[in-house]
Amino acid sequence: MLVKHSYKLKEILESNKMANAVLLRYDINRKNNHTLSTICGEKEIDTSFLIDVINHLDDQSHTELESFYAYEIPTLIDYLERSHKFYRNTILPKIGLNLDILLSGSNSNAHLLVCANMFKKFNDSLINHLYFEEKNLFTYYKYIYNAYCHN
Repeated sequence: MLVKHSYKLKEILESNKMANAVLLRYDINRKNNHTLSTICGEKEIDTSFLIDVINHLDDQSHTELESFYAYEIPTLIDYLERSHKFYRNTILPKIGLNLDILLSGSNSNAHLLVCANMFKKFNDSLINHLYFEEKNLFTYYKYIYNAYCHN
């Protein structure tokens, strides 16, 4: 189901499996039963952007990115920064914790040890990648955007 501005949060969460992950990035309380438009207005979030992200992530056949061309650089960077924070503070630690739990009860299963080592390398690599983007690319894009806006 494609999300619309008038949909209540409960409707969105019941029909869109990826919506929760997007809403968590914006600290939107899942128990809030207002419309998405009302919630976004209160939090000063671009409702159309949030809808496009949810619809894009929920529909795997939806590969066109043209709808995102209309959004300002700060909106896109904000989402990417929130996504980085979400992965760094929520997703990666949860995966690591689950691997630790599996390892603690597995009597040193060799396959799990390989998975844990692979995850450790992946985790370190991803954290480095996120840091690079935040310190270099995002800073550069913001600088160019601000220079463009003030000329």
